[in-house]
Amino acid sequence: MNKRLAELVVEYGDLQLVDGHNHDASGYAYSSMLATWEKYSVDRIVLFGDVSDPSAIRTDEIAWKTKDPMDGVLPDIYKLCAEYKTPVFLHIDPPSGEPVGKLEEALENNPDTIFIFAISTLIIRPTMLNFC
Repeated sequence: MNKRLAELVVEYGDLQLVDGHNHDASGYAYSSMLATWEKYSVDRIVLFGDVSDPSAIRTDEIAWKTKDPMDGVLPDIYKLCAEYKTPVFLHIDPPSGEPVGKLEEALENNPDTIFIFAISTLIIRPTMLNFC
């Protein structure tokens, strides 16, 4: 049985969900998503930064920002998520370079944590993902 997103939110909405990004999600891109994140019970937004783009300056205004999946409080969050069996949803786009190396480190260091790694880039083919 395939459940729709709305049904999953009703069933699991009390579990905390962290949505992470490594691209620009500041300013309008950030504020325009607030209602959607609330609707789907996203508890926290983590910005790994928009480091290769001039818009990175704007992401510095976001209070909770990390450089990569092993930065800041994220390792502690992974341990809590394992304890409460709550998945961590990460969006790293493009899936390459330092952020992916740190994701691999997070996976190795947190074998009991459920990681959901999502990418939405059209240019990435499954054969390009050598760590899945």
